[in-house]
Amino acid sequence: MSNVGRYTIPSAIFGTTIEPIVFTVNVNAAPLDLSNVTITAKARFQKNVSRVHEFTTSITDAVNGVFQIDEQLIDWEVGVWLYSIQFDFPDQTRKVYIEGQFNVLANYLYS
Repeated sequence: MSNVGRYTIPSAIFGTTIEPIVFTVNVNAAPLDLSNVTITAKARFQKNVSRVHEFTTSITDAVNGVFQIDEQLIDWEVGVWLYSIQFDFPDQTRKVYIEGQFNVLANYLYS
């Protein structure tokens, strides 16, 4: 059974663009080879589980287990979002190695 790392993504203000967030995945102290792995990062709104958004991701150094949540505009509802990052391997196994929360703050200039 794998351990799941918990990470709180820095808060973002509604209607602004977040910077890339880089992760390195290690399993048993060794980098996880992400070659041919599909990574999906989804977040659901804590107050309404039917509201789901997906972060775009990119693998930046597959052999060394490095990927990122890409720079992107956050126009999600203000509040707490819970996310998990799923890894789908070529052998059909699926793992979640990272999860946590992400806060979207009100943009008081435009509210």
